[in-house]
Amino acid sequence: MSERKPVFSPKRILDERDELKDALFDMVGQFAYERKKNNKIVLHTGGLSSLEIAFKALRLSDPIAKKDFEDRLNACGLDNSSIPRKAKALAYP
Repeated sequence: MSERKPVFSPKRILDERDELKDALFDMVGQFAYERKKNNKIVLHTGGLSSLEIAFKALRLSDPIAKKDFEDRLNACGLDNSSIPRKAKALAYP
């Protein structure tokens, strides 16, 4: 008897894709480094490969203005208040 492969419905695939996208946005919001550049707060990867992959998957520039990142969150229907604010000690000078 042959083994049956799981069947994924298009809705389930889209739901899982959205969950992964949400997790990547959360990861960037929580772990990306913050610094000032041209009098604007920007988020950047700090050379961390996991963040570089997340930025690439979300099609974010490195660095990205924090305001632009928050606008992307809102455009995706995500609430930026759910992303923890990192401690000042973790912010990149």
